[in-house]
Amino acid sequence: MNDWETMVQGAALYPDGDVLFNLAGVGMTRMNACGDVEWTLPEESHHSIYVAENGTIWTLGREHYNQQAVHRFPGMPPEFVDNLVLEVSPQGEILREISLLEVLYSNDLIGALFPTGLDSYPIRDVLHANDVEILSQDAAPAFPLFAAGDALVSMRNLKLLIVFDPDSGRVKWSHTGPWLRQHD
Repeated sequence: MNDWETMVQGAALYPDGDVLFNLAGVGMTRMNACGDVEWTLPEESHHSIYVAENGTIWTLGREHYNQQAVHRFPGMPPEFVDNLVLEVSPQGEILREISLLEVLYSNDLIGALFPTGLDSYPIRDVLHANDVEILSQDAAPAFPLFAAGDALVSMRNLKLLIVFDPDSGRVKWSHTGPWLRQHD
């Protein structure tokens, strides 16, 4: 937007000195240790960046829906935002986009979206996802309900955390509160 409104959300430092970061709502950039841009991803990426064991990058994105697209998610008001989980290659190419609204709808978690009925949210960014992390091979044995590669996602506006399998979209665990407006 301008020099004083630039907001870096999420960063990752590589062993070789490269740095990867999200410019809120603008995109993702990888710069080398000398400050030269290696690549940019012109997606509306935001918040956290997680570099998985295999080198893929996990972050969040957004998709905007207008009046014509409302039928895809019954009950959602026109002009809303879906949050996406993005898997990005080490070279900056999108490998996979996962709609968090699709994950919630297909796992019978729409009650989290409409706690007091279908007119619960007059806001555009119903989910406000702000963190995604992938369960590593090393940590997986400590979490018997999950498998290496499962994704943990935080959705601030719903006070909701979910763990799901990115391959199948199946939610393995979800919990709402007692936290409020959680990040990371």
